[in-house]
Amino acid sequence: MWTRLGAGPRGRRTGRGLVRPVEIPPAPAPDPFTDPLSVAVVAEMLDRGYAETTVAGVASRAGVPVVDFRRRFRDLDHCALDAYERGAADFERRIGGAFNDHPDWQTALRAAAYEAVDWLREHAQMARFGNTELLRMRDEIAKVRREEVFRWCTELVERGREAAPDPDRLPEGTAIVAAGSFLQLFAVRQQQGGELDLEAAVREALYAVVRTYLGEDAARAELSLTRP
Repeated sequence: MWTRLGAGPRGRRTGRGLVRPVEIPPAPAPDPFTDPLSVAVVAEMLDRGYAETTVAGVASRAGVPVVDFRRRFRDLDHCALDAYERGAADFERRIGGAFNDHPDWQTALRAAAYEAVDWLREHAQMARFGNTELLRMRDEIAKVRREEVFRWCTELVERGREAAPDPDRLPEGTAIVAAGSFLQLFAVRQQQGGELDLEAAVREALYAVVRTYLGEDAARAELSLTRP
């Protein structure tokens, strides 16, 4: 697990359109996208499947002796979960940073969504790993960690309650439904190997989310707005 650090403007007053920043983790160390064992365990599981991946295979792919693997990790699941957690920290750091760069929720959410598109393109293997092989692990903690990332994403959406003209009309669980439908779209397409126009998906998702919190006029404007 990582320690969350506060980020973004301090003392920001909330009100119509203005929101508090979200918390983001520190930069993961080592970097999961350059660390040989992290890269290797993700690639091996995607190529061979969770059931057929071995410690020896991961070590060989990473170009390190098995004894070096054993010095860092208890077993294969420990290695895979460690890689995922550090990948998730990188995701939250980048997307949360983009969100915190803007004081109004609608712009902040749009910035975060497009930063997520960039991250998914740059780290497609890690994203696919989190939606497929990670869920096949025997250890239930893997599913818990993935759920934590989802809950963090809902925080960005739920900040819309602070910007909504009538927050009391929004039912509990609004953010979960909104974030869940968006993330599920990516998950299904990754599992099926289908092509996905990420920018179009972002615009459609933002329209639906903004409409829920700010109303139809703000949502229609979202369809023509560009990345901040």
